[in-house]
Amino acid sequence: MRKTVLILFLLLLSPRASSALPHSVFVSNEGKWTEPIAEAVKARLNGTSRYQTVAEMPGAELFLLIHCIGAENLRGAACSFSIFLAPQFSPLLYVPIDPGREISSGDTMKVVEYIFEQFVEMTTEPKIQKAEVGVKASIKQFCSERENAKYCRP
Repeated sequence: MRKTVLILFLLLLSPRASSALPHSVFVSNEGKWTEPIAEAVKARLNGTSRYQTVAEMPGAELFLLIHCIGAENLRGAACSFSIFLAPQFSPLLYVPIDPGREISSGDTMKVVEYIFEQFVEMTTEPKIQKAEVGVKASIKQFCSERENAKYCRP
């Protein structure tokens, strides 16, 4: 019994177990042209076991900023989007994982699918871990400078 409990405990602490948890994602959806695209992207993300969208930005691990433009008498959309990470060790610091991309199409579902596919491609575990390592290195560098010591924990 003790052996089983120990094995379960070790499995829960392993990196694979933590990566199996869904990543919380906040998707911006402000604006007349952005909202339908963002809602469709959220539906695609929620259709996976890897991502879970949240209603509010604080507490989200990933942030997908979408901005779209359109016209009343045209079909489709033109959108730009960026992906940010809010590391768990510094949740108020948003780090760009993908600084920005654009897509335009007469078919809004092509726009939605492109944003979804790029989001999935740019938020793999290795890319998230690389961004976190970069943030830690930047914080360490910042804190190593004497004039910044007052802003850092000892």
